Amino acid sequence: MEESRYLERLIKLIEKTGGEVEDSFFVLKPGCSIIAKTEVTPTGEELFRLMNIDLARAGYEQLAEFTGRMTYLAFPEQPKDSREYNRRMTEEHQHLSVISSYSVTFVLAGIAIETSHELCAHGEAKVGRLTSSKTKAMDRTLYRVLGTDEEVASQKKFIREFMSFKYGSESEAKVRNGSRGTEFANMLNVGMKATALNYTMNLKDYHKLFIGRLGEQGNETDLQIICSMMCEQLHERFPAMIKTVSEYYAMNNGEKYKV
Repeated sequence: MEESRYLERLIKLIEKTGGEVEDSFFVLKPGCSIIAKTEVTPTGEELFRLMNIDLARAGYEQLAEFTGRMTYLAFPEQPKDSREYNRRMTEEHQHLSVISSYSVTFVLAGIAIETSHELCAHGEAKVGRLTSSKTKAMDRTLYRVLGTDEEVASQKKFIREFMSFKYGSESEAKVRNGSRGTEFANMLNVGMKATALNYTMNLKDYHKLFIGRLGEQGNETDLQIICSMMCEQLHERFPAMIKTVSEYYAMNNGEKYKV
């Protein structure tokens, strides 16, 4: 069936990005992988060398130092360790603009559609999304389930009952949904249907995202899970600018108003 091809493609996206799908129906773990990031160009490298930027640091740190120093033409007479300079800029002075030039793109595959709405609410993000209603790509969908074994079992039961309603006979579907049955049925689908996003932000805005979203208050479970996955990958690659998951949880989301 044509709809099966679309389903297979979504499963490929989820599994290739580290997710897990059960019975071609339920997403037990969403996929989350970095697929692109800012790179310093050869011209940038030459300029950094000319202006005595600390080339011993990673590229994102070099860019942060250059951005900070350019504001006041505060370039050193000779290269020196930039770690303390960057720390003061981002932590003491909260000049997070120095890390706003460095962007990272994730593929988030298999997250609940309600979670995607929360992520898209961050206007700083550039998002490419899987269309959710009038498309054959959503005629057969996966469903994100999470929580304890008992909670997962309850969610699976509800979803299977809903699916039996959505995919009854063709005549029944027309009665329920009118002449545009597929589109309306897709729109009526439960909020835990799985979707996929390309999600791009700069390091400054990821930092603010994690302050606000890595906390129990006001944040859904799936949202905390996917933000934790992004945070872990970013911290591993950009430890000078992105903190650990536990550090963000300890901040309390009120800290976001200080940045």
